[in-house]
Amino acid sequence: MKLSSKAIVTTITFSALAGLAGCASKDKPIQLSELQTPQWHLVELDGKALERPKGKKAPSLGVDQKMTATGLAGCNDYVGEVDIDVDSHEFRITHLNSTMKLCLKKSMALNNTVISTLSEWSRIDIDKNKLTLKGEKHTLVFQAQSK
Repeated sequence: MKLSSKAIVTTITFSALAGLAGCASKDKPIQLSELQTPQWHLVELDGKALERPKGKKAPSLGVDQKMTATGLAGCNDYVGEVDIDVDSHEFRITHLNSTMKLCLKKSMALNNTVISTLSEWSRIDIDKNKLTLKGEKHTLVFQAQSK
């Protein structure tokens, strides 16, 4: 069956719109106040509880009113600018800078995982006192702590 170019364009447009409607997020938008209020501490990495040596601080994430992110990646402190789409639940930190301390192999591996996940686009979800960042390779789960 032959279709005119107008019929093809109409069919493609309708199909594309129908596809987009099916992909639309049903999640409620992220409230920036939920992200900014607490200090977040990493409690889980890739589905496993975070093991940290006694006396060592957990990796953390804090976001201020100017959308500046600061925290500890496991070994090194970092700072950067939050880039977030509250409707589509996408999050990353741009212009990320960190200190360059030399750490033990296990701490450095955690540090690199946290930095790489924060730097890439991740799916962000905040549910009560938990913030989850699901990146392409890793999933970070943070627990809210009082500042």
